[in-house]
Amino acid sequence: LWDTTTARPTQTLKGHTATVYGVCFQPDGPLVATVSFDWTCKLWDARQAKVVKSLEGHQDDIIGVDMSPSSRLLATGSDDGTCCIWDLRNWKPASVLQGHL
Repeated sequence: LWDTTTARPTQTLKGHTATVYGVCFQPDGPLVATVSFDWTCKLWDARQAKVVKSLEGHQDDIIGVDMSPSSRLLATGSDDGTCCIWDLRNWKPASVLQGHL
């Protein structure tokens, strides 16, 4: 993570075991979501640079991530052809959309 005022790094988020391919920030809070070629999405507390939750379920590289304005839902898209909509209140998939290639 970088300080936009000084253009210097402030935190390094370590935890993925393969290339990180996407990132999004919680619109009104401290969460940062990262997706990786290790097939996981990790949610981080940016204040402490610690993993809050690791979401698993895709069967291939995860190549996209975005969070809803309400911070209740998170979407991840994967090379496995699925898009998972995660409910961040219980950390479970609310929906899995098939056939997205």
